[in-house]
Amino acid sequence: MKSHNDNILLNSTPREWIEKAKESLEILLVDHALCEKKAATTALTLINRYPELIQFHKRLSALAREELLHFEQVLRLLSSYGFRYQNMKSSSYAKTLNSYVADKEPDKLKDQLLVCALIEARSCERFSALVPFVPDKI
Repeated sequence: MKSHNDNILLNSTPREWIEKAKESLEILLVDHALCEKKAATTALTLINRYPELIQFHKRLSALAREELLHFEQVLRLLSSYGFRYQNMKSSSYAKTLNSYVADKEPDKLKDQLLVCALIEARSCERFSALVPFVPDKI
């Protein structure tokens, strides 16, 4: 199924990833919780890093709250399955994308926002691909 994310992602997630993920519900949910927490943290970090960009603070604050609500939802799902929330080693995906972020402004902020958009688009693309394989309550 094509989505709006296909317009910014050059490649689809490999089928092998989908096969592995659909067999690893606990890891998938723990990783998703960590991603939601990281998204909230990133929004707060951007507020802190760019105090002069008042017009973004309200949006970033709302985004942080929304991501924390998602984090709490995933924690409840983990608990409902008897899974334990825990820290996991980060994948190289975000680290690799962040390695291309410029060191100096104004390109640094633009690059960071692009990286966030790519990570969100990839997450949506992957979850769309997994919908047929995960339990209904997810």
